[in-house]
Amino acid sequence: MQLTSPYTSRLPRFRAILCALAVLVLALTGPRPWQVYAGPLSVTSLFATSDTIFVSGEYSDSVQLIMSLSGEGGERAYPVDVMLVVDSSAGVTAEGFEEQRAFMNSFVDALEELGYLSPSEVRVGIVDFTRSASLRQILTGNPQTLRSAIQKLRFRGASARDWGSNMSAGISRASQEFSVRRRGVARGLAIILSDGDWNQGEDPAALAEGMGGEGGIEFIGVLSGPSSNADRRRDVMDDITTRAETSYDITDGVSPVMNVFFAGAVAAATNLRLVMSVGNDFQFSSDEFFGDGSMAGFPQITRSSDGRSIVWTQESFDSSGSLYSRVYYRGPTTGKFPRTVPLAKSAVLTYVDPDGIKRTVKFAKINVTLVTEFFGTPGPVT
Repeated sequence: MQLTSPYTSRLPRFRAILCALAVLVLALTGPRPWQVYAGPLSVTSLFATSDTIFVSGEYSDSVQLIMSLSGEGGERAYPVDVMLVVDSSAGVTAEGFEEQRAFMNSFVDALEELGYLSPSEVRVGIVDFTRSASLRQILTGNPQTLRSAIQKLRFRGASARDWGSNMSAGISRASQEFSVRRRGVARGLAIILSDGDWNQGEDPAALAEGMGGEGGIEFIGVLSGPSSNADRRRDVMDDITTRAETSYDITDGVSPVMNVFFAGAVAAATNLRLVMSVGNDFQFSSDEFFGDGSMAGFPQITRSSDGRSIVWTQESFDSSGSLYSRVYYRGPTTGKFPRTVPLAKSAVLTYVDPDGIKRTVKFAKINVTLVTEFFGTPGPVT
């Protein structure tokens, strides 16, 4: 007789509820350290080019061991909290202010199109300034909220009450928002939209430099406004910029600024290291090692003094390729044949994946059959 519990039928439901709760907890535990846009490394196989080796008193054959790899490189975008610091002073002019508004809208459009604008990836806030600064939008990953805030911005330079350009006040107000709402794992980036002609407050370049450093705020200047005194104003914006070599021009659009959201190319794997040993009757060739495919730098291969093991290291790996190593039979040529012996006794590959996690792949032992004839039924050596 089969014994059953009255609770057995409820287990699937309990499991489903627990799984749903686990997913919810993972979704609410905060932003990821980074978002990787790269495929994983796939270790296709480790194999020998033949499962038999010809052995005779005068000649011993060889075989190649091949490790095949495939992967997909990509790009990495880090979580970023961005403050748009917008100059609304008279020097920008009403026309220049509308250029800034168009830039901000394009910036939000680009982030949304790339799928970055979200509570867990990129968030954006807005500060504007004349003689003083005001927070117009707290950090948010909602594109509709940002577009509404951008639309509500008004050019304040026409008012005598708001005369003056205190860029440092705008930077300080953005810094306050970072200190209150910036996520711990996120980079802080301030994008300054201005004509660069500040005339009140402290030196904004010195202030920006003081906020930098490891874990600090990075700055990008975007020059807008009239073309008069362009060289001097460009120098001011260059001095403020810490994230790039130079500031950008608003007429160049948002594309140059979008590049800061990437850390460049990301390999499918880095710091690859293969340690492989062969059976007692075999030796690795002293010079026939090579790799192909998309790899950074030349592979470094070290052969042990007895020739029975190798260590292969590779800086990075991007797409697909293979490692080839020739192995020779160095054992006795007399005795009972055919017989099966271990060719690759052990092989362990370690590498670091795009998320910075160290991975280990252990391969199964590879055997090979020793034969004394190329064709026909193998027999004993005479």
